[in-house]
Amino acid sequence: TDIKTYPWKRGYSIALNEKNTCLFSTTRPTQREYEFKWVGPLAEKRYVFYALKKNHIKIDKLEDAKKLNIAVQMGGASADALEVMGFKNLDPAIAPEHSMKKLYKGRTTLWYTSIATPLILAKRTGLDLNKIEEVFVVKKSKLYVAFNVATADEVIRKWQGALDKLYKDGTVRVIFEKYGFASMMTKKK
Repeated sequence: TDIKTYPWKRGYSIALNEKNTCLFSTTRPTQREYEFKWVGPLAEKRYVFYALKKNHIKIDKLEDAKKLNIAVQMGGASADALEVMGFKNLDPAIAPEHSMKKLYKGRTTLWYTSIATPLILAKRTGLDLNKIEEVFVVKKSKLYVAFNVATADEVIRKWQGALDKLYKDGTVRVIFEKYGFASMMTKKK
């Protein structure tokens, strides 16, 4: 199996339109339910607003964030969710690292993303995580592998069975703990 990395919007489009492809990983919002076949959940993801610590940003309720400029990933579910909630102050970027850099350079006040994204990007870019802080949790979602709807049901059953086995035998816990993501593990049946 070939694994390829694409910008979010392109990867999403490929999984949506090309037989025998999948997108790893994504949330499962109601509007996408019938666009894909699903394997998971893989993990739980918290979506939060980050700010630079030096700016002392305080958000007590979601409405407070509507007054501030927010960096988001273009075409991502998180940006879509904020738009549905009436946010007009979004500053989209093609990739998460561009949103992170906008925050660090002071070009935006907030960055809306999942809790895993800064950890991953800090390793890749070398940016100091001690400069940012979580200022408001907006929502929690579960992550899945989204398969093109033309994928055979037997393939979906095999993938789901393999994932369930990895959870049951403890392999998933070991992997999550190794990389510092144990708090993202989801409870399996």
